[in-house]
Amino acid sequence: MARPSSFLNLIKTLLKSRVSRIVTVILVAAAFALLIVVDVTAPVNHGLALFTARNRYVEYNEGSPVIHLGTFGYCMQIVADFSSSSVTTGIRTPDSCSPPSIGYDPLDALSPVSSALDTSVTTSAEQHLTSAMVLHPLATGFSFITLISALLPSRLAPKIVAPLLAGLTALLTLAALICDLVLFSRLKQRLDDAGDLAVLSYDVGLWAVVAAFACLVVATALLGARWWFQRRMRSSVPGAGREGMIETKQDEGKTDRSPGSAAAAAPYELGGKTRTAELSQGAVADRHELSEQRRYVELSGEGRHELDTPV
Repeated sequence: MARPSSFLNLIKTLLKSRVSRIVTVILVAAAFALLIVVDVTAPVNHGLALFTARNRYVEYNEGSPVIHLGTFGYCMQIVADFSSSSVTTGIRTPDSCSPPSIGYDPLDALSPVSSALDTSVTTSAEQHLTSAMVLHPLATGFSFITLISALLPSRLAPKIVAPLLAGLTALLTLAALICDLVLFSRLKQRLDDAGDLAVLSYDVGLWAVVAAFACLVVATALLGARWWFQRRMRSSVPGAGREGMIETKQDEGKTDRSPGSAAAAAPYELGGKTRTAELSQGAVADRHELSEQRRYVELSGEGRHELDTPV
């Protein structure tokens, strides 16, 4: 039983330390940078892509075409030699890229690598999946907000905000990743059905999405654990604090009866049947009520004393 307890204490110590916060900020910043890489894939950056399609058995402008599918479009390169492991070796012509847009026709983009590919359906499900890639920049924006909230002190932003934003960003990234994988599987199936030996493979952009999602999941877990432990600590401290406040109030309520106390007695306030006197002693006043039949003395913190001596 001692080992699990010591292990939990170690986890609590690590979560409360500054190191865990630094690690969390680094993870969110890494996810933000990786998602930026995804946003600048083709056609923004010709060398970055989510998927790459190529076919060494198709002749196109004295070479073999290589298609880079990105977030907002695609680019085509002409490669003369596939003997090297890099498909960018021996580029014969400048890149030909589509204009950046939200949503594009991936079947039309893959037509140079597969002459048997059916591109007659212009409103295909694949085209709708490319429109869903708008989730990438949306996740990037939320990751930036999460990074800012993780850096802000608690007096400016509640601690629960950062884990909630991190969780939402992780969900957006997961949704984008699922759409990417579904698009990849459908395009690969289309190329396989065409039967002209075109190959579709993952590229840097997709691996960046996977890495960003992993960073966000870990960051969400750390932020949530830090918030939970801090909440438990705050919930345990006020109990002792309330007891201390009660004791303090009781101590304050006790009247100082020492001879050296400089408590000035206020004048009596005479009513119709009841005479009342309030003695000011510090923050608490003793109240004496004198009725016609009995004399009552109420002392704060000491209860009510009844005297049988008639007035």
